Amino acid sequence: MSQNHQALTDKVRIQSIELLNQNLANAIDLHAQLKTAFWNVQITGLINIKRLLDINSKSALEFEDLIAERISALGGHVFGNIQFSSNNSVLIPYEIGVCPEIEHGFAVSASLAAYSQAVSSAIAASTKIHDFTTAEVFSNILKITDAALRRLSLHLDAHCPIPFTDDENAAPVKHFEKYAKLEKLI
Repeated sequence: MSQNHQALTDKVRIQSIELLNQNLANAIDLHAQLKTAFWNVQITGLINIKRLLDINSKSALEFEDLIAERISALGGHVFGNIQFSSNNSVLIPYEIGVCPEIEHGFAVSASLAAYSQAVSSAIAASTKIHDFTTAEVFSNILKITDAALRRLSLHLDAHCPIPFTDDENAAPVKHFEKYAKLEKLI
């Protein structure tokens, strides 16, 4: 960590840099998952999902920049490589070969939800250590992530509505069985 003119103590800067690098790993993973889904969804029938995936992947790329710039501002080293991301991301691994195409949308929505939860936790952690600027960076990311998740969920619900049931023991909808791990993260 390099010296800089920050009002934060070294201890807080170190904690923030670690938190930011963890979330950078998640953002890099999210961006890769969104692009993978985008590349694998054919234009026929799901043009709006393809467009949403493209928009959301561009947002994830912006998240990477925001987080990396904050790490630099704190005097830290940015761990923006694929190896670090692959070893440290908390997102559910993206299943290559997901088919039919609508399942790409469900896979990505599970990752967006997990990412949103990780960012929420980062807001709480950075607020707890009194790094309010880092908390604000994460808050801005969370607003965009939650809006993206809502748009994608609305579109997926329109194509494949989730049946409601009063039976607590009912089998989960087929599309969500693979992504039930998400509930353990939240």
